[in-house]
Amino acid sequence: MLLTIIVPAALLLLLRGLVIMLLWARSENAAFDRDFMYALQQSNNTCVGFVLAHPDDESMFMTPFLDYLSEKSTAIPNFRLHMLTLSSGTLIKRSHICAAGNANGQGEQRKAELADLCEKYKITCMVIEDKHLQDGPRPWIERIAVEHIQEFIDATGCRFLVTFDEHGASKHPNHISTHHSMKAVKALRPDLVMWKLMSHELPAKYCPYIGLMNASYRGGRTITRYSPLKLLRNMFIHRSQLRWHVFLWSFFSVHAYTNTFSYM
Repeated sequence: MLLTIIVPAALLLLLRGLVIMLLWARSENAAFDRDFMYALQQSNNTCVGFVLAHPDDESMFMTPFLDYLSEKSTAIPNFRLHMLTLSSGTLIKRSHICAAGNANGQGEQRKAELADLCEKYKITCMVIEDKHLQDGPRPWIERIAVEHIQEFIDATGCRFLVTFDEHGASKHPNHISTHHSMKAVKALRPDLVMWKLMSHELPAKYCPYIGLMNASYRGGRTITRYSPLKLLRNMFIHRSQLRWHVFLWSFFSVHAYTNTFSYM
């Protein structure tokens, strides 16, 4: 008897929460579009540039934003997307230094996979091969990363740039170094418009429902796309990085459903 009361009440409460969440997401998406167009106008051109650490960062953490940008690419005249990846993503162990980041040939494979991903989204990609910027547990030398970022900006003309926040989405040292390098570039070139992807702590990081609610209270600019299958398809392009945890990440990570940005 008690179950016949509790179960329908719980389902009704869940349904009500889902309706509220969908209405909130619709409102937030409209606000995000206005904020994005304003930021693009501030940059004085129609180019958006990603500055990331490794191939697959864009898919693991920013698929909802990529999905949004793919729609804008047909709506904005002369719209351009560029991406700078500061390493080829080859993991370097402490006892092993590999020139050009190509240990066991994985660097070249990961660059090829990124090229396929960029072709899908019509992004012009640039991958840095620098022995001082290798995938690993150590922070990067900020001065070297800043030089590459400035060269990327000058080469592409992008003045609206997107990167990680100070927590690096996953607390990876290279992601955090990318943020600090971008912050240094911003100090040198304050006219640039920079957005940083806001990281999530537990439990919001692995519970999309909580993550969506958390985003509404944190401020910033939130785009919601409910794109776990799109994230997974992107990771099939990055096939060298497919592991069992990627399948779980695709469905349980908040970054598969929503991206929240703030100004740097």
